[in-house]
Amino acid sequence: MFRKRCSAPLFMAPFWMGLVAPACSGSDSQPNQAADASSASPDGASPDAALPLTEESEPNNGDSVTDLNELTLPVAVHGAIGEADDLDVFAVDLVAGELLLWTLEAQGGEHAPHLAIAEASNAAPPSVGFANPGSTLQMHHFALKSGRHHFIVRDERNVPAASSAHEGGPANQYQLRSSAPTINVSEVSIPQRLSATLGSRFDPVVMSFTLSQETDIKIEVTATRLAAPSDIDSRLSLFYVTGNDWLITNDDLAQGQSDSMVTGLLPAGEYRVVIDNINPSAANLDFEVDFALQ
Repeated sequence: MFRKRCSAPLFMAPFWMGLVAPACSGSDSQPNQAADASSASPDGASPDAALPLTEESEPNNGDSVTDLNELTLPVAVHGAIGEADDLDVFAVDLVAGELLLWTLEAQGGEHAPHLAIAEASNAAPPSVGFANPGSTLQMHHFALKSGRHHFIVRDERNVPAASSAHEGGPANQYQLRSSAPTINVSEVSIPQRLSATLGSRFDPVVMSFTLSQETDIKIEVTATRLAAPSDIDSRLSLFYVTGNDWLITNDDLAQGQSDSMVTGLLPAGEYRVVIDNINPSAANLDFEVDFALQ
């Protein structure tokens, strides 16, 4: 069975800086540059507004691995990008195979939500989403590894740092909440080829299949190679539910090809396939995925 995983380092000093560029096992990953766009969850799920809010505590700017706020699930935190180029870093323990909806809501119209989620050992690929000033970002996140994850909140207009608008101030307030998802996990059979669409550019599609015996398979995403090309730069992750193990993530199946593919000999058991997009300006979110026997 294959064991190739994302291997490129995500963090520099300060440790959070690499989060503007999702790194993975593809050959030509590109930085996830911010764009003027908004996002909404496709299922319309709402976080539990009854949960009392925790106030962020400065300093939590990620200048060191301890310069952050510890949170526990379910998360309900209020904070502010209190000065120009401020950022707030939170640490939350997640369980491998867990799918949660994260909502970053601007308060009072000043904040432009930008959220990066990164597994703390830097092994699993990060997730990044953003929205327009005064709006709400919702994005589902599938945890590929158990343990500490970092949640970095910034103002979208300050990302990347090289072209920062230096937004920030006491009125730049937000709420970050977690909730149980209502996203559908589609059961597929092998072999099968199907068409799908991401609910938003920052939301994954999650599929499930079960093998009754050891099987050699190939899972291939076709997006930019469609007759009417999609804008998706796909990223494909495979999680072994039975073994509670993240097996592989692939970004690009070849040099210069942003579609993704994984192949390998898999043992019997249940699996999750997570397909997401790392092109922040994607508009056409259609793709096809082929589950084939080898």
